[in-house]
Amino acid sequence: MNFCPNCGNQLDRNALYCGNCGENIAPFQQSESPHTVQTHVVSESSPSFQTEDLTFRMKNSQRRIVNLWYILGLTFVFCMFLPSIIGLDGFDGGNNWTTVYADTTLQFWGLWFTNPQTGYISGSNGKIMKTTNRGDNWTFLTTPTSTILDGIWFVNENTGYVGGANIFLKT
Repeated sequence: MNFCPNCGNQLDRNALYCGNCGENIAPFQQSESPHTVQTHVVSESSPSFQTEDLTFRMKNSQRRIVNLWYILGLTFVFCMFLPSIIGLDGFDGGNNWTTVYADTTLQFWGLWFTNPQTGYISGSNGKIMKTTNRGDNWTFLTTPTSTILDGIWFVNENTGYVGGANIFLKT
C-alpha cells in the first residue's frame, strides 16, 4: 500500500498525484503506512537523499511527555493534599468556622490571597482590608474612593487590581 506524504490518503500503485489533496507524489518516496513519518536529510558529503524513519523516536517522546504529566500530577496532589491529610495545616476541612472580623456597616464582595499568609478583601464604601497572618487580623488600606469595590485580583505579591462601580484601581 502507498500513502500520500502530505495527507496520508491511500494511493494507487502508480499514482503521480494524490487524488485527495493533489500533492505531487513523484519527488517523494511513498510511505508504506500512514503513521510512519519520513524525513529527507541532505548529506554534506553526497548530493543524494537519505530517508530516516522517526516513528520509534516519536513514540518515545510521546511516552516521555505522558510520564512527565503523570509525575507533575502526582506532585501537585502530594503538595496540595498531604499537609491536610497528615494534619499539618491546622484546619479541620471547613467543619468549623471562626469569626475573624465582623463589621455590620460594611459588605465585602472580593477576596484574594497572594500567598497562604497575605490576603485582601474589598467591599462597600471603597474599603480594602489586608491580612498578613492568614486572616487572624485585618487592617484597612487607604483608597481614593468611597464607591463599592466588588472585585479584587493580584498578578503577584506587589501588583493588584480592584474594580467596582465606575472605578478601577491598581496598587
